[in-house]
Amino acid sequence: GNGQLLTNNIDFTATTSGAGHQITLNNGTLQVSGNITGIGSPSTIQTTGTGQIQISGALFSSSEGTLILSSGSTFNYAGNVAQTIQNFNYQNLTISGSGTKTSSATGSVTVNGNLSVNNGSTLTVSGL
Repeated sequence: GNGQLLTNNIDFTATTSGAGHQITLNNGTLQVSGNITGIGSPSTIQTTGTGQIQISGALFSSSEGTLILSSGSTFNYAGNVAQTIQNFNYQNLTISGSGTKTSSATGSVTVNGNLSVNNGSTLTVSGL
């Protein structure tokens, strides 16, 4: 939708049928002050418009969940703690907060739009 969701943590859990859950954002904002955990590919966060996702903790890895970001969307690793940039395709990626952000040691991170590293933030690329 187009609204705003502010939460401490998101924990995708299995249903009795084993299916995961999905959050879809259109032009809204998802702001998570903690972690997002998943149970596998059925755990999905998706944008369909210019939605913005901001996380201050850990994001599930590609083996624990699916992140589908539409053109014009922005994902922001915003923690004041160290964060791992997980192996997903990002449209616009913002690095903010005082904690060092490090790309995952395996796989690759793709940014199809803009990469912004805010003043006071540190980005470390693994494998270089």
